[in-house]
Amino acid sequence: MPLPKLSPLQSRLAASLMASIMILLLYLTFLSPQFAYAADVDSIRPEDHNHERLQDMRTWELDIDDLQIRAEGYEAEFLGYDRSIIGRVPTADDPTALINNRVVTTNVEQGQTIPFSFLNASLWGALSPQASGLPSSVRLRTRATEGDFYGDDNTENADTVLLDFQEDEDAEHQHSNPVLQPRQSTSTSTRTLYVTVNVCTQPQAADANLEPPPQLELYISQSEKNKNPGPGQDSNTQQAYSLEGGAAMVAVNASGDVYIGLTGRNLTGNYTGTWNAQIAASIDAPYHSYNSTESNLVLVDSDSGAALLVTNDLTNNNGTIYDEWVNITPPFTMFASKTSDTSMMGLEYSYCGLEKVADIAGTINGGQSTGKVEVSMTTRGEDNNPKQQFYFGGLSPGTSYYGIMAMNGNATALGREGVGGGGQVWKAMTFSTLSGM
Repeated sequence: MPLPKLSPLQSRLAASLMASIMILLLYLTFLSPQFAYAADVDSIRPEDHNHERLQDMRTWELDIDDLQIRAEGYEAEFLGYDRSIIGRVPTADDPTALINNRVVTTNVEQGQTIPFSFLNASLWGALSPQASGLPSSVRLRTRATEGDFYGDDNTENADTVLLDFQEDEDAEHQHSNPVLQPRQSTSTSTRTLYVTVNVCTQPQAADANLEPPPQLELYISQSEKNKNPGPGQDSNTQQAYSLEGGAAMVAVNASGDVYIGLTGRNLTGNYTGTWNAQIAASIDAPYHSYNSTESNLVLVDSDSGAALLVTNDLTNNNGTIYDEWVNITPPFTMFASKTSDTSMMGLEYSYCGLEKVADIAGTINGGQSTGKVEVSMTTRGEDNNPKQQFYFGGLSPGTSYYGIMAMNGNATALGREGVGGGGQVWKAMTFSTLSGM
């Protein structure tokens, strides 16, 4: 069917109508909801000031051979930031940070140094309550060769001091703060840090006639140039100490981070195995302690298979302290071994070591009573002063024994937690059983 022929006026009218319809369609299109806010709301995407920089990077010039495939644990390196800002990736060689009055147990291989640290934040932390379960105190002192820790001005200037402890002659005047009473530094720029070690096990000798293995060595540094003290490091930046009887007590006048190394020597083929040791640091008092001069233990009687021993007088005070000692739950325990048994040699000042190697152990496994040693308080003797007595059997006739008195933890319900929680050990004494019935 042929289209109708329009006049010039009709043609102009049709063209005008078509244009109007097109404009109307465009208008309706832009009113659609998906376009409603496109021009009214700012983008939520933050402005990228590195946009031009990134656009200009010549990424197409990278060679695939230059790319390194990172293993698990890879930490990204961010453009424009160095490691000092985003932090350093920890490594296996980083020191283990010690926490105040918290023991750490570690194995030390022959020829190995285990690194530790006590950081500035812990050094200047709050002091802990000086808890104790004893009516009167014992206090720390230095060995005679180190001077008097309580009054020698020369010692005040020392960075580190070897410690021992003794019974306090004025214990009745110290009742408000019994047991361990080291002096915290009065300086506002330094604090006294007590670093202690107990060896629980040591390498075994191939022959019973051999000497015990060498003691572990303790290294301490306060230098930022020596954060891993140990053998081969600059001696001007560290102090070195050999343990004694499987134990060490060192006092450090510190002002910041303290770095510690615990080293086992390389041994000959005559010794096998590793050391297992406890290490602790405290700003309050030594976590472990020992007395290398006094045994505080006396033999009262023995027969062919049993022995009775007592402590020295625990007080000569006739007041309330006397009554408290008489009525206290016995705080001390005992360890005994034949003098011919060399397994205790090298561990005689270590509480955890004695628990593992003594023939007769009052406690094992960190203070668990074995029931092998019967204990009680007594006032036996001419002076009637309080003492603790120990009775145990299972001994061999005509045999010489070492007897060692010790205290588990700090004699409180806290046990191994808190100040002095590692226990105390006194010097060994000897006693013998009778040969016959």
